Amino acid sequence: MPETAWIPRTIWLMLALAVVGCTNKGLVNKRRHNADTTSGRATVEERSLRTGAAEIVQRLPDGHITWTAKAKTSLLHISPEGKVSGSLQTVSGELFSKGRSASRFEAGQGDADQATNKLDLSGKVSVSSDQEHARLSAEKVSWLQGPEVIEASGSVYLRTDDYIVGPFEKLWATPDLKLTGTPDMFKHR
Repeated sequence: MPETAWIPRTIWLMLALAVVGCTNKGLVNKRRHNADTTSGRATVEERSLRTGAAEIVQRLPDGHITWTAKAKTSLLHISPEGKVSGSLQTVSGELFSKGRSASRFEAGQGDADQATNKLDLSGKVSVSSDQEHARLSAEKVSWLQGPEVIEASGSVYLRTDDYIVGPFEKLWATPDLKLTGTPDMFKHR
């Protein structure tokens, strides 16, 4: 393995995005932020670019991963602070709980934003947990950071080795699909 194999994937993504941004290939938009003329600081630009394969990794301030999202194609926006957001096509990734991978997902499209910890998936969404031998399918799935649950909506089904239930209009579930139920049930949990 090369000596740089220890560098996390997010750093590689940021390096790749920086190279693409510097070469202006795939560059869609640059938006300048006002420079502080009294301090003489350089102008910082927000960059937007279309990419082929891309991965966004969301981390909490303590360093724990919340979710990862990989896309075959995307339109990404990089803020002056280095946070990535964007629209993703043909998406797959993982949801985490307490710093550990809890489930995997696939979807037709997604919207992700590191600044707000937003992850919204749509288009035949499937979330699978090997530990619980369960699979949730829905039209839309959103990550809700506060309660650390996913919200599935639109023709929601839950399949396990023992049963299939659905369709529901809306269900919440823990990232590992161990607990599922209506939003009201989770509010009283």
